[in-house]
Amino acid sequence: MPDDIISTPLGQAAIFVASFAALAVIWLYLVNSADFWLKRGLGYIHVEGLEEVLDRTVKLLRVWGLFACLSLGLQLGRVLPEEISLVGMKVLLGLLILLLGAAIAESLWRIVGHQLGTAGTPQPLVRFAQVTVLSSFSYLTLLLLVAELDISITPLIGVGVLGAIPLLLLLQDYAADLFFYFRLMRRQHLRAGDFVRLESGVAGHVVSVSWQDVRIRTRANNLVVIPNRRLARLIVTNFHLPEKRGSLTVSIPVTGASSQDVVESILKDELQLAAQDLPGLASDVTCEIRLASEKPREGYAFLVVCQVEDMDLAEKLEHEILKRIALRFRKEEVESPLLDLLAEGTSTASPTKSSQDLQFLVKGKFADTLFVVASHAEPYVHSFDGPSIRWTKPASGLVTALDPVMQVLGGIWIGASRGNADREVSDSEGRLQVPPDTPTYALKRLWLDRELESKFYNGFANGALWPLCHTVYVRPVFNADEWRAYREVNRLVAEAILEEIGHNKAFIFLQDYHLALVPRLLKEAGANATIAHFWHIPWPTSQVFQTCPWAEEILDGLLGNDLLGFHTRYLCNNFLETVDRTVESRVDYGGYSVTRNNRQTLVRPYPISVDYEAISQGVGGVAVQRQRAQLQREMGITGGLIGLGVDRLDYTKGIPERLKSIDHLFNMQPEHKQRFTFIQVGVPSRSQIKAYQDLDDEIQHLVDEINWRHRVDSWQPIIYFRRHFPTTPLWALYSMANVCIVSSLHDGMNLVAKEYVASRAQGDGVLVLSRFTGAATELRDALLVNPYDTEQLSEAIAQALAMPLPEQRQRMGRMRAYLQENDIYRWAIRVLGELSRLETPLGEFARPSDR
Repeated sequence: MPDDIISTPLGQAAIFVASFAALAVIWLYLVNSADFWLKRGLGYIHVEGLEEVLDRTVKLLRVWGLFACLSLGLQLGRVLPEEISLVGMKVLLGLLILLLGAAIAESLWRIVGHQLGTAGTPQPLVRFAQVTVLSSFSYLTLLLLVAELDISITPLIGVGVLGAIPLLLLLQDYAADLFFYFRLMRRQHLRAGDFVRLESGVAGHVVSVSWQDVRIRTRANNLVVIPNRRLARLIVTNFHLPEKRGSLTVSIPVTGASSQDVVESILKDELQLAAQDLPGLASDVTCEIRLASEKPREGYAFLVVCQVEDMDLAEKLEHEILKRIALRFRKEEVESPLLDLLAEGTSTASPTKSSQDLQFLVKGKFADTLFVVASHAEPYVHSFDGPSIRWTKPASGLVTALDPVMQVLGGIWIGASRGNADREVSDSEGRLQVPPDTPTYALKRLWLDRELESKFYNGFANGALWPLCHTVYVRPVFNADEWRAYREVNRLVAEAILEEIGHNKAFIFLQDYHLALVPRLLKEAGANATIAHFWHIPWPTSQVFQTCPWAEEILDGLLGNDLLGFHTRYLCNNFLETVDRTVESRVDYGGYSVTRNNRQTLVRPYPISVDYEAISQGVGGVAVQRQRAQLQREMGITGGLIGLGVDRLDYTKGIPERLKSIDHLFNMQPEHKQRFTFIQVGVPSRSQIKAYQDLDDEIQHLVDEINWRHRVDSWQPIIYFRRHFPTTPLWALYSMANVCIVSSLHDGMNLVAKEYVASRAQGDGVLVLSRFTGAATELRDALLVNPYDTEQLSEAIAQALAMPLPEQRQRMGRMRAYLQENDIYRWAIRVLGELSRLETPLGEFARPSDR
């Protein structure tokens, strides 16, 4: 272009526009290419927040580039004087240095934190490394900026010194943590078990020492949590034991050929459990077990040394420890005359002892705590019966187990309304006192929209989660609309809980698979509560659970709990493996815990149980005996042996398999006709779901076919009740049955098996039990069967019918002794005992709907 044209305003404008457009296209292409390749590389490095840093930096670089292209275009077009253009470019280069320096510094901070954290580096080391890298790179960026702007460094020295002061203080703070950590690692400062007194006057035993904090258990059983830097400034001295605290020594004699290793293992197990749930036994100091004497012909003896909070309780604690060990010895067939003598006397124990222990624990450790149970099922249902209103307890193992515990704890139970007369007996906020006849705790009912309830309960909960968790080969149905309903109901439950607890200290006990998202919602809302969750159904393998499209969100919700319980250790292992393979977290298989987002969730096996004493004593009551005689008249049963099955109409319960086995029994051994009658109770359940409708039809067809094939005169082999039985008639059926059959294809626990054992006050009766139930891991004296094997189940029923009375009493006696020591109150004590050692800080309070 000729010089005379270039020098004209039109020529300068043309050069400016062409230069700006070309430079902008080239710059945007380079930035977008770099963005693509960087993101591709980051796909192999999963660092939280790094991609957001890259996106923010790329956007700022695009804007910076457009300004730089504009400045160069103005310079090439000679629109501005050269001096102004040079100053503009210097400013732009300075901004570029700051922009890239900040982006690289933040990226290094995140990468260093991620890499060291993944390697399990202690947090003080991680923070020290991050601050060192950040300060070093920031200093380098500042030098580049000063050099580029050609600024004299002398005036900046004073500013630099002032800026270095907070940086040095920050480094000193992290260095103090680091130094303190290494002192702890060398065990030169404190160790677990030390008795200490702080300058604040707090005295107690050190429970744990880590880089995060030091935890001290006081005499009042409160947990004091002290950050390390604060502890370094406190006076900590070894101190004498409290006046009433002391040692309890118990002698455990053993005769016979039992291995010392086996006996020592039994002692460790029982003492560990005792430390969890025996009030008065110090849980902060491990009981010592040592071999006291050994005589080849006479046996040997162990000495157990425990710490007791108050020596006035020593005699009672000694008796309780000996009794527990005695019962375990009897179960494991370990010979010990002294303990056998004690074990024989355990049947005379107070019938309400475990409930009294629970009350003692609550008054001692949870006196200022509000207890909240939340579940989908409500424990009491009110329905219209003509002009009057009657109440019933639903056919739910959850309700069977938890209602007696709540009657001891008090507090409030939150659940969805199911009865058509529920509103009539509740106040304006859905509250009422229950049980209706002897109120001991509050029930708060939630009023769910019918369509929402259907999508939540019949849809996602029981159309997706239930078949997903039960290995019975029914395909789960995953529907996005039903998942949204599930999330909405969980939000409503979380809001109801938050409304009830306010800012009060609370223990929230969530129940089952319906409320998997509630724990995370409560934690995010900053609830001042310790949260536990019991998963009543099985937990599948990781490969099965990962088929759920929302598996990560469900796991994240459950990991909002402080404590998550399952029926068996096998199910705990399944859960830990699922978490390990599905979400980013640190799984401790040895300690049975998961850490996610710096929050730990304990995962524990707690086999749920029943109110043993209430059932055992209740079956002998006048009302139950009167009901038994009435049922026998109605059914026309005048003699012979009676079998019993009690189930919800559910495809996991193995009812068709059970009926087919009974059919096979009569085909192969027709002599049982008119001598054996089987009663099947089927409680209607989830009848809106097609799989349950098909099951209902199949069961009715099988009952009709078997009765038609084997009936003799007025006798028919199967009596089928398709309805719910209240407590008294149900106990009457248990007392009538010589054999109880639990043939579940897959079950978390199955409390019918335990209820039947508890009801056999005379010590007779036989339990036929599926191997695929949680109860099978505890009730080992039942006849264990594979319910899929029709012939094996049939043979087990025949064996039960022919079993001699002495063998019945022996088997049933062992199961009843185990159940008496492991009833529902003892289950609750173990859960609460674990929770009493947790400390949950108060967070900022916000409702789930506000987030």
